[in-house]
Order: sequence, then structure tokens, then C-alpha cells
Amino acid sequence: MTPSRPVAMLDQARELREVLEVLAAALGRGDTAAVLAAEPALQAVVAAAGRAGAPGPDERAATAAELHRARTALARCRVLGAASAELTAVTQDVLGGAGAYSRHGAGQPRAPRGRDLLARV
Repeated sequence: MTPSRPVAMLDQARELREVLEVLAAALGRGDTAAVLAAEPALQAVVAAAGRAGAPGPDERAATAAELHRARTALARCRVLGAASAELTAVTQDVLGGAGAYSRHGAGQPRAPRGRDLLARV
């Protein structure tokens, strides 16, 4: 078996950013199929992360910029994922269903929120 050629870190950072941007766009649209379709690509990028060679002096600034953009895309994914989870939980509350399972596993239904608000309109 011949060892594979190391991938440039700049290329990996760019690929990571692109996958995270696709995932964030899918989350923003609420497109479940696209979110699930992005998972294998994200897994592949993360699995290959350890095989990157160190960036050369001329690639360091570009690599840092790509990694910054990737972090921004990841933050967007986190916010959109949390908003989606909250929307799902609120919808379940309104429909009278308890969230019996979440990414934290099976558990108690969450405490009601916002039901004691008294306001005049």
C-alpha cells in the first residue's frame, strides 16, 4: 500500500468551509434532506483533517482566512441548529406532545415557557 500524498491544509480548510456553508444554507432553508446529504461530506472532511501537511509560508495567511470563514460558518450552523431545535420543541408543546427524545437522549418533557405572560395589546 502506498502512502497517500498529504493534502494541502489550505485545500482542506477551503473544503471544510464549503461543506459548513452548504450545511448552514440547508439549515437556514429548513431542508432536512439537504442537511442529511451534507453529513457524509462533513464526515469525510473531518476524517481527513489529520492528513494535512503544514501550510507553507506563502499559504499561511490564506489558510488562516479560510479557517476563520469555516469558524464563522460553524457558528452559523450552531445558531441555526439551536433555533431549529427550539422551534421543534415549541411546536411539540403547542401540539401537546412531549419531546420524548432529543440529542440528549430520552428524558422528561421540558418545562413550559412563556405560558404565564400577561400582556395587553
